[in-house]
Amino acid sequence: MSQPVHQFQRVLHASSRRVPTLLLALLLALGALGLSAAPADAATKPPAGLKVSATGATTLKVTFSKVKGAPKYRVAWSTKKSMAGASYKRSTATTVELAGLKPSQRYYVKVRVISTAGKALSKYSKAVSAKTSAGYAAPSGLKVTGTGRTSLALAWGSRGKGLTYRVQYATTASMAGASYKRFKATAGSITGLQPGTTYYVKVRVITSTGENLGPYSKPVKTATTKATTTAPSGSAQLRLGTFNVKCFNCEGDHPNERSWWDRRAAVVKDIKSQKVDVLGIQEASQAWLPAREGGKGQDLSQFEDLRNRLGGSWKVTNSNRNNCVKAKTPTRCVYKDQGASKGTRILFDNSRVALLSQGSKLLPSPEDDRFMAWAVFRQRSTGKKFFFATAHLEPDKDWNLHVKEATTVAKEVAKRNPGHLPTFITGDMNAHKNSLDPSGKKNNPVAKVFVAGYGYVDPLGNASGSTTATPGATVEKRINTPLSSFNDFMPEPSPNYFGRRPNGTYIDYILTSKKVRVLEWENVAHLDANHRYVGKQASDHNMQRATVVLP
Repeated sequence: MSQPVHQFQRVLHASSRRVPTLLLALLLALGALGLSAAPADAATKPPAGLKVSATGATTLKVTFSKVKGAPKYRVAWSTKKSMAGASYKRSTATTVELAGLKPSQRYYVKVRVISTAGKALSKYSKAVSAKTSAGYAAPSGLKVTGTGRTSLALAWGSRGKGLTYRVQYATTASMAGASYKRFKATAGSITGLQPGTTYYVKVRVITSTGENLGPYSKPVKTATTKATTTAPSGSAQLRLGTFNVKCFNCEGDHPNERSWWDRRAAVVKDIKSQKVDVLGIQEASQAWLPAREGGKGQDLSQFEDLRNRLGGSWKVTNSNRNNCVKAKTPTRCVYKDQGASKGTRILFDNSRVALLSQGSKLLPSPEDDRFMAWAVFRQRSTGKKFFFATAHLEPDKDWNLHVKEATTVAKEVAKRNPGHLPTFITGDMNAHKNSLDPSGKKNNPVAKVFVAGYGYVDPLGNASGSTTATPGATVEKRINTPLSSFNDFMPEPSPNYFGRRPNGTYIDYILTSKKVRVLEWENVAHLDANHRYVGKQASDHNMQRATVVLP
């Protein structure tokens, strides 16, 4: 028999009159057996040494001394000394972080001992207060990366991942009457400004709900560019457009899609409503169709049908259907360059512009004949000449092919325009700002070739990977530009960028040469107050229209 058990038996045989001695011996025996007495039901003293310190704009560090035998602790904190509206946190450790607090806010903190079930085992300690820090330092490197008549492009240094920033801007150094705009990136644009006006700009870090996390940066002084003149009279303005009208025999299975017979009146209405002088069209197919639905024979190509329905002084720059000796039909074709360009055509209002020359260029597409159509016009109201081109690039996602096709277009324009007339390159390029190059980087092949390579201007500033920024934008007034140019016959825009971004995702372009003033751009769409499409679209692309002034 072990010594502890033997001792326990001796205690049991002791005189009952020696109760204190008996209890003491019993406790000694239990201890010798490796057993311990249950902890006291209450630790009467609260934790000592409570300290609270700020570790950030939204966090506090709480430390206190360990209480022997304490199962758990409850930390209470409040913005009021009375502890009204307090929050609580349980912990087994003596170091606790309080998170999700407000910046620059004083908090009162207490701590007590509790049981594992949450029962209070002590009173609260005396409250200790501390104030959260002001948050992040002001973003550094605030600079103006671009100016327009009514816009500023800005960029600044990051203060960490996932942060939100607030830009403050005003026309006075005191920032009186300031306006504000939030950004989730370290670059962005401010629009709707006054031309030729001095602005002061600051930036700070905020929470996603708008609470300040730090001070503003020092102000940067800048100015919007001056309006060179008031908007020219209508006679000096030139209205240009591009429109993929969807080919006659390309019907899909979308529930909102309609046949050409049902859509063509809407196509004509959109074109006429924009009062364009020159329009590049794509997918106006070579498929012959009867002069009327259900009619006999095949009398017209789609571009001829569209021209006829526009009526009046509307013409097509090249009426040849095919590049054959007999241009009307491709049957037994003997090749001859007739300037034909299949469904990619240029329509123009002969009462406002005069056609001087025209032609086409076959693009390096592996699966189908794709063309660029080009023309030189003279604006009748001013006598000024300009060069206009439109193209339809391959619809697949082959980045290298798009670069090759775009380069072919750019080289042909340079060849046909040795006098460097003001130039417009339009069309459905089937590439956009989120197109990925072979390395996986967002790198729009259209911007790479035309803008970076040949010096053309994207009036919308819809640069590769851009969201809120519009670098290089020249357009003075925007209408519906948060829409994407491809609508896919959807009943409402997806995604809907109204109120969040200046530009949607565009595969349809109107690029300009430098020194062209772009008064207005409209993404032509019929929308309700919630920016949803009204009725059914004329095509699966929205017509794009720009109003410009020739230099």
